[in-house]
Amino acid sequence: MLCTECKKNTATVFYQQNINGKTTELCLCQECAESHGFLTGSSLFNELFKMPGISGAGVKSSRKICSLCGSDENNFIKDGKVSCPVCYESFADELYSPIKRIHGNVSHIGRAPAKLKKQNDKKLKLDELKKQLNDAVQKEEYENAAIIRDKIRDLENNAEEN
Repeated sequence: MLCTECKKNTATVFYQQNINGKTTELCLCQECAESHGFLTGSSLFNELFKMPGISGAGVKSSRKICSLCGSDENNFIKDGKVSCPVCYESFADELYSPIKRIHGNVSHIGRAPAKLKKQNDKKLKLDELKKQLNDAVQKEEYENAAIIRDKIRDLENNAEEN
């Protein structure tokens, strides 16, 4: 997308303002943004553009394009949203830092559907039992290992039935 001011350079700074229902949008290149005062001084706006993964100084110049929807980095920088699930893989490097900064983590921690929680609990229990089995075999506690093996089989058979 070209800069709306000079119409020569690629826009890297996107500004949207809504005052009393009237929306104003600016798509500016680095030079025009500086001339409008967006990237100077110690404003919150300036601090935002110093963050990696946000348009401005932190954006890499190489242009990546999503293989599924065809959107590029500028789309999610401008809108703050990705266009499709594949965008998360295509722009993983650019999204990692802002997601971690905003949410505190890059993987979901919190409430989950009951069925998914049940599956995760089974997986964790299976992993723990397999670890116990390996420990028992290394200690040559074969009777204990056989009991643990049977527990593992029971859990795996119950998982296949569900």
